[in-house]
Amino acid sequence: MSWGPCAYQSKKQLVKRHIETTHLEFKPFVCDICSKAFPQKTSLDIHHNGHTGNTPHECIYKCGHSFKDPARRHRHHVDKHGHKPKQHHGKKKHQGPKSLI
Repeated sequence: MSWGPCAYQSKKQLVKRHIETTHLEFKPFVCDICSKAFPQKTSLDIHHNGHTGNTPHECIYKCGHSFKDPARRHRHHVDKHGHKPKQHHGKKKHQGPKSLI
């Protein structure tokens, strides 16, 4: 476990998730095929797609490509179709604890 000072800042919910997954190493989602554990269900789902070959994330430009991982689909949209992601204007950021001790 990581117990030192932490400079992570983000939205309140993301700070909570960061503490649980990074500092507390909380991994409640376990693969039923290989027993690997993940901190988030979405990470388990992407991992599971690797076992099954499932590609549920279809290209929004209807080019026929589909992907196991939404991040790979996004990269495809940018690289192959010139997709320009929306620019987000940040909300209030919260800071995690300087130490968990």
